[in-house]
Amino acid sequence: MASTCTQEEQDTAEGRSKAPERVNPLSPDQLERALRFIDRELSRVLRLEDVARQVHLSRFQFSRKFSVTTGSSFTAYLTQRRVAIARARLAENVRLSMTHLAQDLGFCDQAHFSNAFRKQTGYSPREFLKQCAAQATMPPVPAIPGDRRLPEARTCQVAGAHTLKPLAHAL
Repeated sequence: MASTCTQEEQDTAEGRSKAPERVNPLSPDQLERALRFIDRELSRVLRLEDVARQVHLSRFQFSRKFSVTTGSSFTAYLTQRRVAIARARLAENVRLSMTHLAQDLGFCDQAHFSNAFRKQTGYSPREFLKQCAAQATMPPVPAIPGDRRLPEARTCQVAGAHTLKPLAHAL
């Protein structure tokens, strides 16, 4: 009786796998369109499918290409971007409501925002605010190192805070 398995199925069954597929990065135009869409829609719940549609790719293709291009996953990038904007806003206005800020930046609730902020910076938003309020001068620093799309924001220099990882690409 003849086998009906494909060569790939036979290789998989015998423990052989094909060579990993090389993933090309997003083109500069695709990356720019995706990042502009993300920035424009950051306040709402963004789905990978929505951004992929903007650059005419499938969800799967966009996810892989975005990771190769930026050095981080789509979800990690969204969180990093939202926290960077939150840091800039908090440094500019220490009287901001955490609940409103969380909602404005697309976090589902204040707890999620606080957890993401602490994970990125090493401080809770309230601790960050206290440090900012205690400082007399706040020199301008970019919210995400290497990301030139955000204007220089006045952010406080909180001692011991983890710095955000720069993106692998430069716009």
